[in-house]
Amino acid sequence: MYQKKDYVYVESLGVCRVEEVTSLAEKDGTSILYYGVRSMRNQGTTAYYPVEDHKVEIRNLITLEEATKIVEEYEKEKEAEVTTEENRTPVSDKVYEAKFVIELDKKKKAKKASAKK
Repeated sequence: MYQKKDYVYVESLGVCRVEEVTSLAEKDGTSILYYGVRSMRNQGTTAYYPVEDHKVEIRNLITLEEATKIVEEYEKEKEAEVTTEENRTPVSDKVYEAKFVIELDKKKKAKKASAKK
């Protein structure tokens, strides 16, 4: 189960941050846990997905090693990244995710370095 502030990849939104894990009432009165996620690419976009039995793929981000390889391949091919929602492709999503993972790693390292000072 993902926790608040975790970064995940959501099939329909791309890279997202889990903003909350909350119970929402169903029509029959039962309560179901949902992830409240915010898209990192389209900051104004938020969505809720059930923690269990969601129809959309929700997974961990790729590793730093995978991200580095993807960015290196992308730069070699010099493909233009598509950034509009209408023209988004799996390749551009993968490159965005890779760059996000690398940037996140840099921020974590910088934070650790400044904490040691």
